[in-house]
Formats: sequence, C-alpha cells, structure tokens
Amino acid sequence: MAPSGLIALLVVVGMASCDGGCNKRELDPMGGGGMGMIVGAAGARGAAGAQGAAGAQGAAGAPGAAGQSGAAGDGSRGGFGGTGCARTTCAAQGYVSGTVTVGPDFSGGCAIDTSACTECVDAAPLAVRCDDALIGANAWFVRMAASDSEIGLLWLSSSNATLTFTRLSPDLRLLGSTVIEGETLLATVGATKDFGVAATPSGWIVAGWGGDGIFIHALDASGADLGRVSLGAFSGSLVEGPLLVPRPAGPPLVAWVTAPSAASPAAMHVAAVAADGLSASPTRELTLEDWRRPHGLAFAGDAFFAAIVAGSATNPGQIRVQRIEPDGTPGAVVDALTSVNARAVAPVDCAGGLCLVFNGPTPGAGDLTDGGFQLVKIDSAGNGIGNIALLSYSIVNGYSWAIPIVMGSSIVTVLGGAPDDDLGVARWPAMLSPSLPTTLDTTIVHWPGQASYVPAVATARGSVLLIAWGPAPQGRIRIARVTF
Repeated sequence: MAPSGLIALLVVVGMASCDGGCNKRELDPMGGGGMGMIVGAAGARGAAGAQGAAGAQGAAGAPGAAGQSGAAGDGSRGGFGGTGCARTTCAAQGYVSGTVTVGPDFSGGCAIDTSACTECVDAAPLAVRCDDALIGANAWFVRMAASDSEIGLLWLSSSNATLTFTRLSPDLRLLGSTVIEGETLLATVGATKDFGVAATPSGWIVAGWGGDGIFIHALDASGADLGRVSLGAFSGSLVEGPLLVPRPAGPPLVAWVTAPSAASPAAMHVAAVAADGLSASPTRELTLEDWRRPHGLAFAGDAFFAAIVAGSATNPGQIRVQRIEPDGTPGAVVDALTSVNARAVAPVDCAGGLCLVFNGPTPGAGDLTDGGFQLVKIDSAGNGIGNIALLSYSIVNGYSWAIPIVMGSSIVTVLGGAPDDDLGVARWPAMLSPSLPTTLDTTIVHWPGQASYVPAVATARGSVLLIAWGPAPQGRIRIARVTF
C-alpha cells in the first residue's frame, strides 16, 4: 500500500465500565489502587549445614547434613538472598517472549521484573514491532492521535498528576513535550476514557475535566499551548469522557456522558470545536438513551455519527444511530439493521459512507454464540447495503470490543477484550468488495490484563497501524507498530 501521510483515528469507542453513577475524584498520585506486589515463589530447601533458618513468611527449613550453615528453608516466599526465588518466564507472566529477571525485594519476597518481555506476536506476513515510546514516564494512562507527519500522545503522570502532551516522529523519536498547566484534574472512577486528544489542520486539541468542568486546550503544530476554553461547570458526575472524535481536515467533536439521575438515564453531550480550537459550539444533548450501554462515535462522509446498542421492546440488541452535524447540531435518529441482536457497535467511514462494526449472530444463525464481529455498510434509513464482512468468530476469539479505523483504501479493525488477552486485527477493502478480507483476524499483541484495557489507536502514513498503551512495567508507554 502506497504511503499517504499520517491519518488520524476516526473512531472513538465508548467502553464505560460503570453500571451506576460513577463519581469523579481529584487525581491523587499517592491514592490507592496501585499495582499489587507479586509474591515470591516457595523458597528452596536449605543446603547442607545446620538447621536452616525460617524462610520469609514460611516454615523453618529441614535439618541439613553436617557442614556449613544452611540457607533459608522452605517457605511460601523466597529468601532475601535470592536462592528461594523460583525461575519464571515471560510466557508464564502473560507475555509473548523475552527475559524475566527475578530477585529479592525489600520485604523479604521476590521481585519479578518483566520490563524485558515483549508483547508483540510473530504475525507474518504482517510486521509487528513493540517499542517504548517514553521511558520512565510513569504514565497513569495514554491517549494517542496522529497528524500528517507526527504522533501525539496525551498522558497523565502517576507521580504528580500532571497532564502532558508529547510529540513523536513516526519512528518514535521525541520531538517535544508540553505540560498542560493550571488544571485541577478529575478522573472518572472505573471508566476507561477520561481525556482526549485529536489532530487538527493547524495543530492539536486536548480535552479533560477539571475543577470548573469540561475544558479544551488548543495547541499549535509545535505543541505550544494557545489557550483554554471551558465548556461550563455542571453538577453531578461523568460516566465517560470527555472524548474527542477526530474529523479529517477539520476540528473534532467533544463528547461526554453524564451519570444517570432519578429523572433521566445517562446522557450523551456533544459540542463542536471551532477551527482554531479557541471556542466551541453550545453543548447539546443527544437522543434520550442510556449511554452506559455499548456505543461508539465517528466522522463518516459529511457528518459525525453516534451508534448505540439501545435495545427495544422486541430486540434487546437493537442498534440506534444518530447523525450529528459538523456544527454539533443533533440530527436524525434511525434504528439500524433491525434484524440484528447486537452486543457491541462502532461506526466508521467506508468510502464516504457509513459502516457499522457490530458483534452479533452471523447471518442465518439463531444463537448469539454462533457469531462474532461483522462489518456492513448502511444507508440513511439504517438498512444494510451489499456484503457483510466477517471479522471474527466468538467461538474462536471471544472479543468483546472493536475499534475500526480507516487506513488508506481499507478498514482495519482492532479487536480486543478476549479472555486470553489476545489483541487482533482484521482488514477489509473499504468498499467491502471483493467479498474477501485483505487480512484475516490475526493476533498481533498479547499482554497480561489486556482484556480489561482499551488501548489508543491511530494510523501512520496510511500503511502503519499504531497501538499505544500504558502503564507498562516501570511506568513505560508502549507502542506497537503494525505494517501490512
């Protein structure tokens, strides 16, 4: 595929994990919820010598034969001297390959260092490479976007709750960083999307939630902060957001979901960002739905679209789609693919039209287990048009979410949330013709806990897929680059 410049992510998938009203809290780098310590393996039996001393939190060692004093005896944790720390492998720790370093920690247990393990899978003919984007960032989370020539990372430091925007070259060289100053940041407890970043023709936009409500910052192409816009304070809490929905050659849409109240379900709010990023349209509310249900947003053709598994009296998995004009005005609402009982949905541009990626039964199947993720184009009335592209099979992978993205003349869908922590991709021509995939569902990366983590996705120069996540071991931000 010929390079065509860096293309920004066109889809943001809502993955809120809170069933009730999620409370926002001020970010506290010293707060609870950190990664737990890995307990050491059982200590080895003492060598020859006098009776071995008790292992850390373990029973006393067995008597040794005559000779020098024995090492620590059997125990549930390894001895501080390291002889009781059992060997392990990257695969046993949930990675693909690499080298694990095991040694004592200061509490008398064993410390397992997986920083030399790799998450990338040998997925030939795809070329998959995993690298550190920022070493020692101590990132709490990472979001990503792409311009025609750069990669933009928005990340939150877990050590001082600082929001930072970093620019990288396509080969991950550091180009510059900007600290977003003057914000008292808040985060949604339990949600997977708290902040957003998007590329614009003149630079970048970042969004978050602070002490006075939703805010956006406009940055120029070099990352310099041009100014801040507040979208207004409100009472209550957020289930999701604020997110930024990118628009090719234009400013993004900012969207967030407020927690439900006694009077209304969780509501989706949107506002269009001005071209210079220094103002925004009035905030508007989308159709009355429970936006905690699976949903997604994208720019497709000439407008933004929000899709949700809304359900109906006759179909619990009914998909509903609402058009949002570029100025943020909510438009028509349609029930799409009325025969589909979906469990997840994400919209995506396909050759200037609107396609839906959804998880549901395969055509003709009556059982939800006989299905998987599929891709189909719809018309303005919500009816399916042409071929249905099969992306995955539930009985093989068990993916729970999908992020479709336009890459050149193809639609690449990143698939994740599987119980085995595999992250896969499938690629189809954007026209969905011929009716065969360019790339079958292929596992590309695997790391422990992936099933509960939704990474950031973008494309570089129309031919390289970028997947970013963090924190990785030692606070690193990791990026996988996939060349088709």
